[in-house]
Amino acid sequence: MGVLAAGRVALLASAGGVGKSHALCQLALAVSVGDHKDIKWLGTFNVEKGGRVLLVMGEEEEAEIRRRLYDAARVMGFSDPQKRIAMDRIVPMALAGQTGLALTHSEAERQGKAETPFAEALVERLNASGPWTCVILDPLARFAGGDVEKDNAAATELVQVLEKLSHCL
Repeated sequence: MGVLAAGRVALLASAGGVGKSHALCQLALAVSVGDHKDIKWLGTFNVEKGGRVLLVMGEEEEAEIRRRLYDAARVMGFSDPQKRIAMDRIVPMALAGQTGLALTHSEAERQGKAETPFAEALVERLNASGPWTCVILDPLARFAGGDVEKDNAAATELVQVLEKLSHCL
């Protein structure tokens, strides 16, 4: 039995600065090569289905994403050919410095529609350039609407938008 089910929304949460982004880079790498006896996510978990990964990083430049991926590949023991395969299957989406990344509107902005233009564009991109095996968004704070942490309805809307993204896989 796997830890993360394919096609489902999952959240990796903890205090800041403990390595969530590094763990997510390792997840992207593990998914990119798929079921491989020597490559496991966090050194423990097998990935049954490999393929393309969209790695959406809200606080990183592309060069930093690539540096993180190469560092994670080194830690995971990737060979040079495995690194090349993995890097070809991971598409970084570097959004450092950009605004308007929330996937849902705040209550004041909603006007009957939960998802934002950014969420709609992300769904369109996934559908137009698939197939994808995994989409990773990091960090949640950049993509969650302003009301998510204090309003259950807003949190539910965020999960619904994330589920819509997962249906693009």
